[in-house]
Amino acid sequence: MINSRQKGATGEREFANLIYDELSIKLERNLEQSRSGGFDLIAIGSCPIAQYLNQFAIEVKRYRQVTDAKVSEWWQQTLTQAQDANLIPLLAFRQDRQSWHIVLPLAVISDYLPSKYPELPWTAWLSIEAFCLHVRESVTSHKKIA
Repeated sequence: MINSRQKGATGEREFANLIYDELSIKLERNLEQSRSGGFDLIAIGSCPIAQYLNQFAIEVKRYRQVTDAKVSEWWQQTLTQAQDANLIPLLAFRQDRQSWHIVLPLAVISDYLPSKYPELPWTAWLSIEAFCLHVRESVTSHKKIA
């Protein structure tokens, strides 16, 4: 039986490896997360993709069974951590034996939407592939997130 801390660390490594495979950027565990309850991952390096990813407070969850209530709870935690760090919330989660989902504010992917709606109904849910496409296109177009 894996304890929740081990499963969380395993999920963070798994997610970081998938991002590395797609974007060739290393994500490392945020050392402040265990000390002060901060977000989970930070991008290493100063290239444009790392700089873009470091606008996000990345929270990673891996759970046996995911429910709407769990996602809502995780999103609230992600929002709090992002606000504390003055960053944009990004939740990555995966149910056992399922694909990863990335949740972020709709304003990140649409210039037409105001960023003042952080609630869960005003989010986009992306696959890892779609998120990485967004990152590559945003960096190529030099898009900054408001």
